[in-house]
Amino acid sequence: MNLIACRNHSYSVWKRKKEHKQALINKLAAPKVKVGTIPFATERLGDSPPFAKSKILILKAGQESGFMCVIFNKRLRWSSYPDLDGGQTAELLQDTILSLGGPVMDPEKPLLALSREGDPSTDLELSPGVYFLDHESVARRIQELKSRDLNPSDYWFFVGYSSWSHEQLFDEIGLGVWDVDNNQLDFAWPVSIYVSCISCHAI
Repeated sequence: MNLIACRNHSYSVWKRKKEHKQALINKLAAPKVKVGTIPFATERLGDSPPFAKSKILILKAGQESGFMCVIFNKRLRWSSYPDLDGGQTAELLQDTILSLGGPVMDPEKPLLALSREGDPSTDLELSPGVYFLDHESVARRIQELKSRDLNPSDYWFFVGYSSWSHEQLFDEIGLGVWDVDNNQLDFAWPVSIYVSCISCHAI
């Protein structure tokens, strides 16, 4: 190895050690990430789909299980998913809010939900009056809604979800890929298409 190559190699090693040290410092200083925490993507993430410019909501958190989250600032149309449950689900829920939750998806049960209509004994209450419905709860709720009226503004559905191991998310926070908002859960509940239409007709 010549002198120039040796210097370049030494610089590369030094740079990697410096970045690793800074990431470790950032990781140790990272705020607590828990259910209800809202990490949001920084410019360091670039244009990487689907997380570029995304805001995510932590729904489950554990040392062993890692983090289960949904992206909540990327709206979708039910017409993009006409074949859910043989077409019945998309038709039933067409006036409710739908967002891209993330790239992980169970083909048999692709939906998660937040709801203003929940059972405190079985559903996780993320904030006062806002409940998280997992895949099984959503499947049961959809069956119930087939036999009773649905208030579209009470439901916010997500196609897919996002998942990180415990270490992975903290490493990415340490690298500055995510900033964390650890204040009380407070995000704008989107206006459903149904409510928007009513407002338009009322003008």
